[in-house]
Amino acid sequence: MKIKTLVLASSNTHKANEIKMILGSSYQIKTQQEFDVPYVPETGKTFTENAYIKARHLSENISLPVIADDSGLEVSAINNEPGIFSARYAYEGATDGENISKLLRALKNIPASKREAKFICSLAFIDSSTIKKASYFIGEWHGVIVDKKKGLHGFGYDPIFFIPSLKKTAAELTDEVKNKISHRAIAINKLKYYMES
Repeated sequence: MKIKTLVLASSNTHKANEIKMILGSSYQIKTQQEFDVPYVPETGKTFTENAYIKARHLSENISLPVIADDSGLEVSAINNEPGIFSARYAYEGATDGENISKLLRALKNIPASKREAKFICSLAFIDSSTIKKASYFIGEWHGVIVDKKKGLHGFGYDPIFFIPSLKKTAAELTDEVKNKISHRAIAINKLKYYMES
């Protein structure tokens, strides 16, 4: 299966750039914005459901293979919040800083040893020839939540997501390192393997 162009069901340029870097120069990533396809509400109850909703909607409006990723952070000590609401945890349209502040308030009385967290990425792929059939690729990245923001890279919760084995937050990692070990990198590399095998 030789696919060179994929359309991402998102207008998130951070996400599009990460995917481009992970897939490599033989792939072209376009965004939904470029095709003037309106966005669809994410009404699913899981990352996978939301990824499928976005991918299916886009695939019904264009004739190219599409990918949609729904990802977020789960912190076990607070019932896996913020989960699918990661991007809008504080409120719809909240900034990364506002979402981080709400999360740290929720963890205020939780000791450092109980702050295990994981980033999850669920990636849905729909080939243009099989609109209703999606393939899914899941990636997980484990760490802990720290109180102080550190690092200038990345986005979202990266400045407080600490990777013990590297002794750094996700925001302290270079793009090159992050794009080898992140939840999105794991899911996208599974997709790449699927497309090339």
